[in-house]
Amino acid sequence: DLVASPVVHAKLVDVVSTMMVAASDRGDDLYGAPRGRRGHQQQELHGAVMDDAAVRAELPVALATLYARLQAVVGLDVDKEDGFDKFAVRHRINDLLLRLWRHPLGEPKAALTAYLRGKPAFATACLDNVVYCAEDAVDRLRDGKAIEDVARRNGRKNA
Repeated sequence: DLVASPVVHAKLVDVVSTMMVAASDRGDDLYGAPRGRRGHQQQELHGAVMDDAAVRAELPVALATLYARLQAVVGLDVDKEDGFDKFAVRHRINDLLLRLWRHPLGEPKAALTAYLRGKPAFATACLDNVVYCAEDAVDRLRDGKAIEDVARRNGRKNA
């Protein structure tokens, strides 16, 4: 709660994502545990997040809270803000929450489950994301159909 800017929050999600996901891009488990050898720096970044019990318990709650707060971003002109897209940020948060959820020690899952009881804001934000994706898919289908219709009409004119 120290920083109110959703743009700064998005950048912080990027940082945490980079720290946790760098390992999994090399074929590690979904929750980020290494299967093989990797560079010392990547181990340190990954460990900075996953090796601390307090972080494993508090990070999923913070991410879920941010996910829900992105529901209504007030006072932000998203056309002017480079790189801010609440749905892209939510996608990265989803990825992080999934990795934390699957952690073998279970602390993130327990903390998130306890936090979400009786808190509909996260579920509402998840539903908003699903509806947005569905609307986007329907719009893309309509655009494709319109392009096909134009091509079909042009084909008849040329025949």
